Amino acid sequence: MFHHTYKCGFEGNHENYHMGKRFRCPLCGNIHEIPDQSSGLVDNGERSTTRKSLTIIVRQWLYSLHQKLANWFKAQEMPFPPHTGAFEAVTRQRTQIFASSKNEDILRDLATKAWKSSESLRITLFTLEPEVIHSLRFEDGLRRMMKHAARIAPGFEVPLYTPVLRHSNTPINTAGQFRADEDGYTFIEIDNRFLLDIKASYSILSHELCHYILETSGIRETDTNENERLTDICMFVLGFGPLFLQGYKRDLAQTSFRSGYRVGYLSDSDYEKLNDFVLELRKKGNLPLSSREKELTEIIINRLHGNQSQFERYLRYWESKHPEMSYIDRLEGILYDLQR
Repeated sequence: MFHHTYKCGFEGNHENYHMGKRFRCPLCGNIHEIPDQSSGLVDNGERSTTRKSLTIIVRQWLYSLHQKLANWFKAQEMPFPPHTGAFEAVTRQRTQIFASSKNEDILRDLATKAWKSSESLRITLFTLEPEVIHSLRFEDGLRRMMKHAARIAPGFEVPLYTPVLRHSNTPINTAGQFRADEDGYTFIEIDNRFLLDIKASYSILSHELCHYILETSGIRETDTNENERLTDICMFVLGFGPLFLQGYKRDLAQTSFRSGYRVGYLSDSDYEKLNDFVLELRKKGNLPLSSREKELTEIIINRLHGNQSQFERYLRYWESKHPEMSYIDRLEGILYDLQR
């Protein structure tokens, strides 16, 4: 067995046959590889337990302080570029490419897949309230967004696993990225330039979370630009529209101490139109959505060999026995009884 101290301050004892294996650090959350031989402090029994514990505490505190100070100074001193893409730099050419009526067609198709049935249109509180989300811790806000997406979009495979969320130095000309490592862990990273801007961070998070949900649901365009447009539109389908719109840009006139910024792939007018269009779509329901009620009714009648009167007797029985249930729940109960 040997003892090793990692750069983040974590100290661990490892068996010799563990050399070369990898593990997630409980201190910093990163993946470490156990070295072939210890290059750090060797626990030879000469140091007392108290001294070793104090060393660990001091190392951890210094590492945490260094990270916080580095992020803070970077956010304060590093000016924003004139335009920072949420995912790549936004150009006039790209905005013109995406500024078309095709956006509404994409939204309509995506909403049909996501909302799945006409019953889902009865779900209240379609959009997330930005003020509520902004008041939460960043990780709690992410969990709230994922729960909201699962409720609004039963047709999507919203993951149960919450990705690791952190501010970091993202690639040049990007403000955020979604990625998965070789071990299958997923990460959403937002550039340190937005560390102190909660509204901008949530706007970027809205897009990156949609990447995660669409990838898990098997929905993706082969063309990168078209896939980014699809992801932008997905934000409005999941009810993230107001949250995104509150922080996706800041004009120079809005601040006297930092440059303005803008994230996203579509034009300002496109975003406003999509937000209005999706709310109108939810209200009118002009989509080829299936009906869970109709589907259940057909299955039950088929089970009863087309006996309509027997079906109606079942309905009356369940209505008298369970008056508190919705009509859909009664149909689910009847089908469950028939399948037993």
